[in-house]
Amino acid sequence: MFRTLKVLMFISTLTLSLKAESSEANSSMLDTAVDKGLEAIDEYGVSAAKSLFSVHASANYKFQYWDPELIFGTEYNTTILSLFQFKASVWHFHFLYETNFGGSPMEKQKELLEKREEFEADKSSLEKVQLDFHNDYLLAKYEQELFLSTVTALEDKIYIDDDFIERIYAGDKIDTQTVFRRAVFGVNFDELGLKKTSDQLRTVPGSTVYMGLFYQDYEKPYAITVKDENAETVSQMSDYIFNAKFSAYGLFIGNRLTEEKAPFNLLFDLYVGYGDIQLYGEQESSFTEIVGYEDERYDLGYFEADVRFGQDYTIWSQLEFDWSLGVIYKKFFLMDSQDESDEGTGITFNEDLIYSANIGLKF
Repeated sequence: MFRTLKVLMFISTLTLSLKAESSEANSSMLDTAVDKGLEAIDEYGVSAAKSLFSVHASANYKFQYWDPELIFGTEYNTTILSLFQFKASVWHFHFLYETNFGGSPMEKQKELLEKREEFEADKSSLEKVQLDFHNDYLLAKYEQELFLSTVTALEDKIYIDDDFIERIYAGDKIDTQTVFRRAVFGVNFDELGLKKTSDQLRTVPGSTVYMGLFYQDYEKPYAITVKDENAETVSQMSDYIFNAKFSAYGLFIGNRLTEEKAPFNLLFDLYVGYGDIQLYGEQESSFTEIVGYEDERYDLGYFEADVRFGQDYTIWSQLEFDWSLGVIYKKFFLMDSQDESDEGTGITFNEDLIYSANIGLKF
C-alpha cells in the first residue's frame, strides 16, 4: 500500500514537472512568434507606408513648342516655356504640375505672358496639370495644357468669335489662349489575361498594353483649310479667322515601357475616333456640310499619335538625372463611313504638332 502511494506520488510529481517544462517551452515559443510577428508587421507597415505615400520632386528645364495649322497671311507665334516640374504620388494616384512662374527669358514669350493678364480666364488657367491613376489593371488620366498665342495679321482679315465679328487690319494682333484637355480611361490587357489580344496591340516589344476610351477638346484661331493626301493645301478661306473649338472622342491604345524592362522609358499612345470642329457658337450645320461634303456618308475623323522617350540616371542615392523628348501629332480628316478600305479619303482639315524636350534633376 505504501509502495503504491509512493509510485503515485512520483508519477504525479513527474507529470507536474513535465507540464511546467512544456508550459515554459510553449511560452518561450509564443514569445518568439510574437516578436517575429511584430517585426514582420513593423517591416510590412514601413514597406506599405512607403508604397502608399511617396513624393518625388523634379527641377527641370523644359522647352515646348506648339506648331498649329498655318493661316495664310498671318504670323502665328505659339512658343511656350516651362521651367519647373513637380510630381507627387499617393498610392496609385499621381499628380504633375508644370509652370514657368509667369516669366521667360524669351522676348516673344514675355509679350505673350503680359497679354495673359488681360484675360480673366487666363488668370485661373494652369500651364500644365496632369492627374493620373494607374495600377496593374486600370488607367485613368486627366490632363490639361495651356499655350498662349498671338496671331499677327499681315493683310486685312475678318475675325469671328462666339460673341462678335471684327475686321482686323494688317499689323493687328489676336491674342488668345489654347487649353488642350484630355480624359482617358483604359484597362491593362496583360493583367486581364487577354494575351493574344494584347500581343496584337503591342507595338513596342515588352511593353504594357492599355486600351480604353478618350475624350479631348481645345480652341484656337483657325481658317477653314482643305489638304490632299500629300498634305498640300488645296484651298483655304484665309480671309476669315475663326476662334474654333476642336473636339474628339473614340478608342485609345497605349503602350508603356519602363526601365524595369528596358534601358529607357517609352510611351506610345494612339487615339482614333470621331472629331468635330465648331467654327462659331451653335452652328446649325456640321463642319463636313460647311466645307461641301453634305452627303451623310461623310464624317469627321480624328487621329493622334503621342510618343515620348527618355532615361533616368542615378547620380547619388535618391538623386537622379533625367531627360526626355516627345512629339504629339493631331489630325482631323474626312472619313467615308461606307469606304471599307484603310486609306480613307486622304482629305485633311487640320493638323497640330507639339514638340517637347525636358532635362533636369529628380529626387
